[in-house]
Amino acid sequence: MARKAPQFRCHFSDIGFRLGDTTYAPCHVGYHPECLRIGAPFTTRLEQDRGLICPSLAVIWKGFICESCRVRSIYRRELQRTPEDVAALMLERATLIVSPIIGLWVL
Repeated sequence: MARKAPQFRCHFSDIGFRLGDTTYAPCHVGYHPECLRIGAPFTTRLEQDRGLICPSLAVIWKGFICESCRVRSIYRRELQRTPEDVAALMLERATLIVSPIIGLWVL
């Protein structure tokens, strides 16, 4: 199976960002639409465990900012592998489903 280029690349994936006096490392985040999903512990009430999936559109979302960069900008620090940081990343990923692009998502 050939690896496709991700359609959703974080704006800061290669360059990182600066906030105040702090420079944040590049995140290197890119998603394929079929990989951008939310799993356990989040569930839906749809039949056969169906949930929200990204539509099969060949659109590059140029303004995409990943959950890692969003959380780092809020916490104003690099993230660690702590339960608190992992939970924050999970919740931030969930906001991608209910973000202003909800019209692009399908059941």
